[in-house]
Amino acid sequence: MSTPINTFYPGLRIMLGDLNACVQRYADGTLLDGVRTALALNKMPGYAVDTDLISVTPDIVGPGLDPNKFALLSYHTVKLFVDPMPDRYAFRTRAFSESVGSRNRFLQTLELEIHKLENGCMFSAWQNYFAWLSGMAGLPLAEVLTDFHVQAPLWNATLTREGLHTIPDQMRPGVPVGR
Repeated sequence: MSTPINTFYPGLRIMLGDLNACVQRYADGTLLDGVRTALALNKMPGYAVDTDLISVTPDIVGPGLDPNKFALLSYHTVKLFVDPMPDRYAFRTRAFSESVGSRNRFLQTLELEIHKLENGCMFSAWQNYFAWLSGMAGLPLAEVLTDFHVQAPLWNATLTREGLHTIPDQMRPGVPVGR
């Protein structure tokens, strides 16, 4: 049994943002080529394009089969379409300027989902209490909550978030140098 590649088209169109049925950004042939390319690049070991060139063998969708295989092939295909696109776009004239966002978050989400499907869950626990506290606060707590102040006979040094500050000791009359 084999699965027709056009089974992937609705999901691919949604993930690629090709939602207008009247004006499609990607023709069916382009989506077909994308799925074929993902299979030819061995993104799904054990699966290949069937001899009719319009289906995947062995069957990838059906009762009793792992739906994650369908998702993984879809994610790899979408990544093939999104990777070559420019990350940002900006246009500027004298009176008007426009900047269109970043695809980094979308690509990171795709890569995370691909990693989860291929390798299982990623790191999902905190290594220690300090890591949990830093993660929950969203701040580098070691830098925010720590100040070091060192007093020496001739110099005072303070280490804070802003950096290291050294101050010569005040040589007051009557105060011995060694304290």
